[in-house]
Amino acid sequence: MNNNLSLLTAFLAFFGAIIGSYIVSSSSESLWEKQEIHKQNRQIAEKKIALYKKAVELSQSSQKYYAYDHFFSWYNYYSENGRDCIEEKSENCIDIEIVKAATQIAENRAKLLSDFASVLYEIGLYYGPETDNAINRLAQNRAWWKDGGTSFTETVQAMARELTQSYIVSAVD
Repeated sequence: MNNNLSLLTAFLAFFGAIIGSYIVSSSSESLWEKQEIHKQNRQIAEKKIALYKKAVELSQSSQKYYAYDHFFSWYNYYSENGRDCIEEKSENCIDIEIVKAATQIAENRAKLLSDFASVLYEIGLYYGPETDNAINRLAQNRAWWKDGGTSFTETVQAMARELTQSYIVSAVD
């Protein structure tokens, strides 16, 4: 009987150790999964905040883009007069400094448009339907810089609402 009791004790100890290991293992795995989800959510939130900052910066550049656009209107007028000058074979028709300035402004304008397009694309990836709708309205406005930043402001406000809502939801979870 003593032998059976020893055997029973050993058997219970063995299964107790296995069950205890399983419980600890499964709770560790669950904790690891929660930590990974939290880490991913944090990275997404950080990306959303960075995009929000970029969008705010871009919305502030509408005046700069408007100035570029105005310069090109003036430059087109100047170029037409320059062609007339060349056709008349007059001297000093083309001012090289103006051509250099126009080239630099064209590069700046192209970079601004590139930033605009890439930020809108990334915002579309990370933000939800309200922001998507604002982006669609903004993208349809071919001259977004001429409305005084209103259409860009709508996008930034939609992003802010979504960021606020996502923080409220994550705080409740």
